[in-house]
Amino acid sequence: AGVLAVATGGRAGAGPPGETASFAATPFPRPTPNPAAGVPAYLASVDAWLVLLDASGRVARVGPEREAGATLCPDGRRLVVAESWRGQVEVFSIRLRRVRAQRVPIGQVHGVACLDPRGRRTAVVTGSNTTAVKTLRVLAPGRRRVVLRTRGEVPRLDASGIYIADAAGVRQRALADGRVLTRLARPAWVYDVMPSPDGRRWLMNVMPEDTLDRIYLAEPQSGAVQALAFVGEQALGWTGPEQFAVIGDALVRILDTRLAAVRVIAPFPGRSALLVGDRIVAVDGTSLLAVPPGASAPQAIGTVPERTYLLEALTAG
Repeated sequence: AGVLAVATGGRAGAGPPGETASFAATPFPRPTPNPAAGVPAYLASVDAWLVLLDASGRVARVGPEREAGATLCPDGRRLVVAESWRGQVEVFSIRLRRVRAQRVPIGQVHGVACLDPRGRRTAVVTGSNTTAVKTLRVLAPGRRRVVLRTRGEVPRLDASGIYIADAAGVRQRALADGRVLTRLARPAWVYDVMPSPDGRRWLMNVMPEDTLDRIYLAEPQSGAVQALAFVGEQALGWTGPEQFAVIGDALVRILDTRLAAVRVIAPFPGRSALLVGDRIVAVDGTSLLAVPPGASAPQAIGTVPERTYLLEALTAG
């Protein structure tokens, strides 16, 4: 299963949830599918076009043009897209054909989640440019329910809940009724939360007032919070229950939960990557790179179009 690490909604190397992955305001031509492409392996964007790439980076299928990220549904056969100011939550098949759409109030999208394999239940957080208030709605066919409103930021939204961050720390709240499930009094101004596979720990990226990234490791049940020493670096995600990756300038560190270094991958291009289990995949210009388990340097595995941005590793064809 792929772990999203660099796309909207929680993403090392990207900005806060809701930011676009598009690279330019001028129209970018529609990518052309490659007849030689194999089985799709990655969901990506080429500028604002959603595409499927095979394991070598060739374009297998081209979907719609959307200034938004995409979130896979639990079994990986459908995905959900919510573009800011479009006023719709759209569900697509994994072949990038639109299955359904449901209207929501027009506004800035701060997070979207798919809650079941068929995409019949979704959640979306929207706001406006005239107020700091954001609204969480849970959608089902023919139904649209407001769960809560908040002035905090939304570093994560998924089936486990909505994560709300502000100067008072971070809270995980239930999608069903908005009740607080977990609360951490620190750190302040979290912009990314990455629960470990077993849910016992959270990795958090934080942007303090000095604008230098910080990383925190927390145990939500006990409330223990620890700051990592790597100022200016970002947590990338979990490579296993007890190991995680941190990305900095030209390197990636693999650490265990005791903060001991397992290995260092250097040089590493760029500040964004996708975790696919214990494998790291990245784009450098038009090169598709991968770091196999145990390796200390990336290897070229293919070529991608210009302005390619990896979103998800596909879990099903």
